[in-house]
Amino acid sequence: MYNPSAISTFKLQLNNLIAQNVNIRDRQYDLLMSNMAGIDDCFEELKLMLKIGVNPNIPDYPALYIACFQGALKNAQLLLEYNANPNFPSSRFQETPLIITVKHCRKDIFNLLLQHDVNLNYQDKNGDTALLCACRKTWLENLLASTRSDLFAHLSKDATREERQEELKKIRRFFVRSLLKAGANIDIKSNDRKTALDIAQENGFEDIVELLTNFDSKRLRMIKMHLNKHRASTFKKAAGNLLIELGYEEEKFKKLPHELLELLPTCNSCKASPTVEHKLQICGQCKKTYYCNRECQKKDWSSHKLNCKK
Repeated sequence: MYNPSAISTFKLQLNNLIAQNVNIRDRQYDLLMSNMAGIDDCFEELKLMLKIGVNPNIPDYPALYIACFQGALKNAQLLLEYNANPNFPSSRFQETPLIITVKHCRKDIFNLLLQHDVNLNYQDKNGDTALLCACRKTWLENLLASTRSDLFAHLSKDATREERQEELKKIRRFFVRSLLKAGANIDIKSNDRKTALDIAQENGFEDIVELLTNFDSKRLRMIKMHLNKHRASTFKKAAGNLLIELGYEEEKFKKLPHELLELLPTCNSCKASPTVEHKLQICGQCKKTYYCNRECQKKDWSSHKLNCKK
């Protein structure tokens, strides 16, 4: 945190730069915006810099990232209004504003970012997304050791470590639930080759394991519903692209539950089931019947022609 004398110095420096008509692309402006972005008392000065055209998206000094890091909600709102990039990462850790709001438990700014075009699946230098960060044991330990008074504002001053830990568990569930609802990909692996579910299970976070498992079950039901709906469309649209959109990578296609695979169309001639490598082709006339290839279609034509739409 900055002391009052430092804040006064920043404001004086800004006034001098403007009085001297220094070019807004000068590095001094970048440094000032970086310093002021995280200070609530510098809201008006930050607004002035944005109005005269100072760029908030500077690689070494991303203003929105710093506002999120310091928990300066009003400044974060202002920066977003002036087109600060919500996905602009810090150069050192490659963390986006969303990741840092989760790491430092900034719920208000986290909710604000979700209202913008934020990349939920951006990975930092460790390969962690915001969801992966929330499942880490270090997330809980770091916040428990924090001296921030706002984290446990509604708890008594004599609150035990266990009470503070329970409060943080509630906040973690909030982050995980919100990220899942917003569309975060639960299959992404960090640099240690672990998914969010792997990490939660490893750390014994039963509540998070339950959230992730239930979400995966809902996703499977959604796939089943969509496959039924698009059964008459092309296989690529009904299965391949759709499964990928819903978070299933192609190599996981073969691991789909048997009940879902049964919904996929088979070749009307040889009855072969589709795979990622072996995609069926739809009849060009009726748009309902599938075949492996032209040869299978010819073999089945004598029976299929009776029902085929001409």
